[in-house]
Amino acid sequence: DMVDLYKYTASDLISASSKEQEQQRGYQNDPKQFNNDDSKNCHDEAIHYQEYLKQSIDAIVKCIDALEHDELPKQEINCMPPPPVLCHMDLQPQNLIFRRRQQLEDEIPPQHHDDHDIITTTKMDTNASRNDETTNAIATKMNPEISSVLDWEEAQYADPRFELLLLCRKVCANRYEANLIWSDYTAAVQHWSNSNSSNIVLGGIEPWLKLEGVHAIMTYLVQSMNMAGGGRGNPWEKRRDLMGKIDREFCRLESLGWRFVKKSNE
Repeated sequence: DMVDLYKYTASDLISASSKEQEQQRGYQNDPKQFNNDDSKNCHDEAIHYQEYLKQSIDAIVKCIDALEHDELPKQEINCMPPPPVLCHMDLQPQNLIFRRRQQLEDEIPPQHHDDHDIITTTKMDTNASRNDETTNAIATKMNPEISSVLDWEEAQYADPRFELLLLCRKVCANRYEANLIWSDYTAAVQHWSNSNSSNIVLGGIEPWLKLEGVHAIMTYLVQSMNMAGGGRGNPWEKRRDLMGKIDREFCRLESLGWRFVKKSNE
């Protein structure tokens, strides 16, 4: 279970963070450690970084608890999850070869031919109302086609929603595009389920976005510490860049309804 894994990792993070803070306090109490202003500034920066990580760990513990206790919508409680499928597990743009639709103009209904912004508006405008069935049908037909997928060395059987989530987060440009991809797959699963008298429901995208957000933050926090040789004591990002990534993920979680998330830099 992913939540149990996050709990276990969070416990290790708390322990590692406490050790790092204790070590920094030891340096602070030893005047010999500060030969000049530069060394003092570096130490102050390290103290700030460790405090930031501690606040981030405290926040992610709340998120893990929310993952465990968030209730599913009633229509999903007694339904079966989709069966495992072969998942690529590393779906990033560089591993996908896309194919453009050559007959896109022919697929757009005549009443929309004069709207030269239909492609841009449909794909990119996340604020406009998209309740019109015709416009949504056009958007669905504009989903990119994939002609080839590269690098299958990490492939394994898993819940297809993990794969779908990677597409939504790593390939789609915004939440509107992610919703289109998710709803298309939901419709396909529903059609298959009805044809086979099954009770399979894909469910909404938001719980999975929350799961992926928690997973991303946990990955960044583990990366920031050398936990029994399993982390990276010297992450390849600069501290400021790593903190920026963590803050962005917390902002996404807050926008998904987790108002209790206190961003570490506030």
